[in-house]
Amino acid sequence: MKYIQVIHDAWDLTTSSQKLKWFVFVPAFASVIAFVAEVAWQISMFSTEFGILESGSVFGALKEIFFFVQSHGLLVWGVFFLVFVLLFEFVLPAWITSTLILSIRHKFSTPNEYLSLRHKMIEGFKYFFPIFEIKAILSPFTFVSIGLFTATMYRFYHDGFFNALLPLIIIYSIGALIIQIFLSYCNYYIVFEEETVKPSIQKSISLVFLFFGRTMMVILLMILVNVRILVNVIVILGVPLGIMAALSYFASSSWFTLAMIFAWILGIALTALAAYLTAIVEVFSTAVWVRTFYTLREDEKQLRTEVKEEKLVAEAEEES
Repeated sequence: MKYIQVIHDAWDLTTSSQKLKWFVFVPAFASVIAFVAEVAWQISMFSTEFGILESGSVFGALKEIFFFVQSHGLLVWGVFFLVFVLLFEFVLPAWITSTLILSIRHKFSTPNEYLSLRHKMIEGFKYFFPIFEIKAILSPFTFVSIGLFTATMYRFYHDGFFNALLPLIIIYSIGALIIQIFLSYCNYYIVFEEETVKPSIQKSISLVFLFFGRTMMVILLMILVNVRILVNVIVILGVPLGIMAALSYFASSSWFTLAMIFAWILGIALTALAAYLTAIVEVFSTAVWVRTFYTLREDEKQLRTEVKEEKLVAEAEEES
């Protein structure tokens, strides 16, 4: 498999598919907000635990934000925004994934034909539940889940118990990484070959086992070109800290309202930029995996054909 050609084709598709990037932008926006909120909460709790912030200051800031939203008649919009984030973060990603995979397959197989994204969205609902189940199975093994769990355990038990727990976390992390690697192709078996969850897991493990080196090479290449981590770091360090600093500085002054407006505008702008870059990476990553899956499936079929032919030749020689 020519890895450079795979990446080249995936990047050409990404740059020429504005429709797909904006389709992924909305869930990417919700995902970035949820991730930033989780990390900001951990930073706040760490700051309180280790004396950087006063005890209760975080809840005081949250109370001020709530009163600001309520006093300006934004409570309904706030609830709507919260439901929007939760919906796109925990419920709809399976549908987004299936729609994106179907759309990329269409772009690769028939590049000159018009892509009806609405048609792919309707078709993507067919695979919603099995992909949702796969995502639920893999959710405890993601880097974010393990990282947040480790941070929480360290915050509560850093005095001693955490040292005993750390080896178990490391072992679990290694196991989670192995599981993530061997289940890399589950979504593609579900969408392209209409497999259910259990057969897709079995076939994904088999395909990775047969082509472990190639799969790892693609993963390493994706790590090198994936800028999502860098984007998240910028957002994590910039938006929450900027908002917290603005609120803590202006909380007792007449400039509090202006500080709140400025902080939210800055936060939304940076989050939107991060979401757009994340959407680009999401389309590109999915395109790479779609191309890789088809290539390895063809190689697997050829390998099985060669094994059958060798078996028939061996049987014929034994009979003669």
